[in-house]
Amino acid sequence: TDTLISKLSLSNYKLLHAKKAIEMHKIMLISLTTSLIGDYSRETSAHLKNMQHLTSYLSAECKRLGLIRVADYDLDEYVKDLNYTSVLHDIGKMAVPCEVLEKDGALTPEESQLVRRHPEIGAAHIKAIIDRFAEEPVYERYTAFLIIPYEICLYHHERWDGTGYPRGLSRDSIPIAARIVSVVDTYEALRGDRTYNATRKTHQEAVQIIKSQAGKQFDPTVVKAFLSIHYKFDDVYGSLKAGISELEMSVASAEKDSPENNSPRKNQA
Repeated sequence: TDTLISKLSLSNYKLLHAKKAIEMHKIMLISLTTSLIGDYSRETSAHLKNMQHLTSYLSAECKRLGLIRVADYDLDEYVKDLNYTSVLHDIGKMAVPCEVLEKDGALTPEESQLVRRHPEIGAAHIKAIIDRFAEEPVYERYTAFLIIPYEICLYHHERWDGTGYPRGLSRDSIPIAARIVSVVDTYEALRGDRTYNATRKTHQEAVQIIKSQAGKQFDPTVVKAFLSIHYKFDDVYGSLKAGISELEMSVASAEKDSPENNSPRKNQA
């Protein structure tokens, strides 16, 4: 019995060590990519800094409501990897000239068409890595992980009503990760510092715009989840803009979510 317990303990240790190594590789990959994006476009870099924090709140609420259903993937692991890779949604913009991305004024039709190609460009880069890893069974865990940013990149500009791009998908044919990131991306775009966004929206204005697009641009169930926790977006956005550390944000969030501080007023849109 003692021998069996020792063998199981060793197996568990090796499994835990392997999972930690994979986790480290994921973080290294994402950190390197976002660093390169930051060097290429400071405007896009600032956008990405907010994306992961905001996505983590919306994905957690979607999970709580049972909106995230995945096969052959641990649910908690999926949500964590969704949050990690949400920052990769715009990597295809590195193929767009900076003067176009940061243009102060309306884009020409040709420039607009170039920008609209970024989902396919970003997804193609990730697909190339997936195809390479698929040749080696030992990389199976990485392949499953990379499917998430691939779907986010390719589909985060699709619309619930089928009028989005690049594939014109609609409703549940759009992967849930992309549906979640689409809402977060829009909120951040409405409130962020963008050269094309001369009049940034307030939090309430952004909430009302997203609410009005339920069933049109956005999955209505994801919008419902957003409306349940939208105040957290305002808190995170304000904290990041003020330069408050991630640790301080986490502590404040935990205190706000405690039963004695959870006011129904905050859940009203």
